[in-house]
Amino acid sequence: MTAPGRSLFAAEAKARLARQVPRAPAARAALVHGLALAGARVDAGTRPPTLRLRTRSASVARLAVLLFRELDPAARTRRPPGGRGVEVAVAAAGPAAMAVARRAGLVGPRGRPRLARILRTRAARRSFLAGLFLGGGSVSDPRAAPHLEMVLPSEEAARLARDVAAGFGVAFAFGRRRGAWRVYLKSAAEIGEFLRLVGAGPSLLALEDERARREVRGRVNRLVNADTANMRKAARAAAAQLQAVRRLLADRGLSSLPAALSDLARLRLEYPEASLAELGALLRPPLGKSGVRHRMARLVALAEGGGRERGAGRPAGGAGRKMASHAR
Repeated sequence: MTAPGRSLFAAEAKARLARQVPRAPAARAALVHGLALAGARVDAGTRPPTLRLRTRSASVARLAVLLFRELDPAARTRRPPGGRGVEVAVAAAGPAAMAVARRAGLVGPRGRPRLARILRTRAARRSFLAGLFLGGGSVSDPRAAPHLEMVLPSEEAARLARDVAAGFGVAFAFGRRRGAWRVYLKSAAEIGEFLRLVGAGPSLLALEDERARREVRGRVNRLVNADTANMRKAARAAAAQLQAVRRLLADRGLSSLPAALSDLARLRLEYPEASLAELGALLRPPLGKSGVRHRMARLVALAEGGGRERGAGRPAGGAGRKMASHAR
């Protein structure tokens, strides 16, 4: 069973891609070599030797039969005993199928693909990469962390895949993991570029659509989190201010404060959950948020220090009374 999070999207991408069979002989040859390199093996225990590709994708199986029958008309499909996938078996009696196996490095010198003549054109190289993905590739669901990889039989094959993709500006990393060589991408942008390159257009659209949705969700979540944090911070500040005003009320009474502070203290008692901007709008004349914050800081300092505000106990007259008069 394919790893969760990858199966459906990868299967759909391969099914779409497998339906796009190139007509040009060079591109067609490159496709079959990529498919063989990533997904096939040579069974030397049969007479004649057999080139076998095993896949769980019915679309890839149909494509392999179409291409392999051009090498050997006896190519056929069968379900392996106890298997869950479809195995495509190609009898390699003639020279054509074994030539593919040799050039792909599946027989002869181990792991040395000799495909320079096959990959001379850009169209051929694109088809080769498509074959590698169909034969041994997987891609994560767009809703999961971005990851595309292709499993290959040797380090030389991994280097070849990396170099061919690099010619199109797609930078694969590669390494050995779980006993196999893998080339992989972890950037959503590069995965999208690779899918576009090999011709998986509808899958690319799905990937881009989901990426756009994730970006929008991310921005919304960041805004919501910021608003929530600001609301919590404001609530904590309002509670501290309310506690300070109540302490001043109990210790000395609000009438002992200058009118500019006493009016604001009374508003905080009356509107314990109001924001600084809302409190400032209730003053007459209205006061800006920064001014209210400054006066609140003076109230809190008085409550914590027990000191006296200069001018405390005096009636606020003139401009001072006008600045701090409470809206009736």
